[in-house]
Amino acid sequence: MTTRERLECGARMLERIDAQRQSKGDPGIFAAVEGKIVGRELDELETEWRATSEMGALLHQPNLSARRSVKP
Repeated sequence: MTTRERLECGARMLERIDAQRQSKGDPGIFAAVEGKIVGRELDELETEWRATSEMGALLHQPNLSARRSVKP
């Protein structure tokens, strides 16, 4: 799957989540799934930035996934 295809798939999933939240009136529906989608994309962006940026190579790499864990 290309990056574009992955992003489009993630966007469709997030749209479906939003629709479910609106129809059920529950803003917490699928919060963990949403967190995983957004976290994955942020991790990918960070990895790409570090690989292509001089500044990214110099910075300490924190454990970002620990901060992104979503609690139900």
